[in-house]
Amino acid sequence: MKTRFLYLIYFIMLVTDILIVNLSFLAITNIFGLKQNGSVNLMMVANYIWVLVAMFFRLYTNHSDHKLDNIYRLTIKTFILFVFLFLGYVMLFDSAAHSFGRMLLFFSFLFAGLLISRALGAALEKTLIKNFKIARPVAVIGLNSMGLRLAGFFQDSENHFAFEGFLNREEKSFLDRSGKVLPVIKEQITTAADAGVKDVVITLAPDRIVEYGALREEAEKHCMRLKLVPD
Repeated sequence: MKTRFLYLIYFIMLVTDILIVNLSFLAITNIFGLKQNGSVNLMMVANYIWVLVAMFFRLYTNHSDHKLDNIYRLTIKTFILFVFLFLGYVMLFDSAAHSFGRMLLFFSFLFAGLLISRALGAALEKTLIKNFKIARPVAVIGLNSMGLRLAGFFQDSENHFAFEGFLNREEKSFLDRSGKVLPVIKEQITTAADAGVKDVVITLAPDRIVEYGALREEAEKHCMRLKLVPD
């Protein structure tokens, strides 16, 4: 579901950006009373250049690094290269009809529109993730240095993961003397499974890795995946 959601987000962003390019160009066309025929042709060129530059920077295809700051960074890169390429095209082929002042106003409209669309898109995405639980629920077993680092990572990657907290906050063994999972741990795993958690990450010191097998079997009873990260 998360993959389909990302494809939808980037498709909407692509369509919105094309609309912003066109609306920005139509705005200066109406403001300065330019001829429609020549303006339409130049607007199509602007669309082609924008799409090509966006593809070059992978603005709409970089799903693996889906973070707001990364989207802003790629958007600014795309905008800067677009300005140079499109301004160069206008100077070479249509400088008589479009002055530098008109182009400056066009770029201003475009940049403002992009910033507004990114802000609105980020707000919409957070709302959808919160209300429809699109991010993958994940929990951590083991309140140690590695566990804290993993928790920080999941919290910073809220577009991909919904961190549900620690299932166990103690450093002692998760097994009893007979090698079976402690009842309190079983209860916490059951509670997490009932809450929709599908992935649990456990951090163990090298001398306690033998506990992983029993914990994995218990997690699999609840259709959960238990992943080991050595501490």
